[in-house]
Amino acid sequence: MKVWSKGKNFALRAMVSTAVAEFLHTLVFVTIAFGNTMPFTFLIQVIINATILKTLIEALVLPLTMYLCKKLKKLEGIDYYDAKPKESLAGSVS
Repeated sequence: MKVWSKGKNFALRAMVSTAVAEFLHTLVFVTIAFGNTMPFTFLIQVIINATILKTLIEALVLPLTMYLCKKLKKLEGIDYYDAKPKESLAGSVS
């Protein structure tokens, strides 16, 4: 997404990344932890509600995340993303 957006839209990229990652994490955890202990429809509700809650928490801390990223980029003096795969020292594309 960073290459596609040319390094822009950090907030959107962070929220989409969080939503996808939290959904997958919650799906795996809830399925393993509670798969045989609850009805399927209730598990789906837990997965959806937990994903929404975790994503809302990310939305609340997003201004802090953006501030810290901006400060780190300024401190390091770089804002880098790959547009094309780079060759490693061995000559293969990584």
